[in-house]
Amino acid sequence: MPSKLCPAPDSRCPSLLASQMPFFSHPLQHHSWKGHTSQLIVSGSDSTAVLRALHPVTTYHLRVIAENAIGKSRPSGIINVTTQVEAPSGPPRELTVHPTGDQSLKVTWKVSSYF
Repeated sequence: MPSKLCPAPDSRCPSLLASQMPFFSHPLQHHSWKGHTSQLIVSGSDSTAVLRALHPVTTYHLRVIAENAIGKSRPSGIINVTTQVEAPSGPPRELTVHPTGDQSLKVTWKVSSYF
């Protein structure tokens, strides 16, 4: 027996209406193990985003949700990713050089902090 078809999307046929609705946004949620949670709202026509101002050497847990006028989807699966180590914040400090022989030098310095 054929299923009932709706002639046009309207309130009597919500599944057809929902399937034809464009996505308005994709909230991208990210949470770090340090307890910081944020959400970036991405346009419904986009499928990429760049997260900025993250902390170095920090694991983030990310997921995406689709959203339109009808409501929100279930969240995607969670993806875990760790940001890279950042460059040192400054140059080595207190550089000193002492001769140790007629063909050698001893060079010493203090390392700048990394964060």
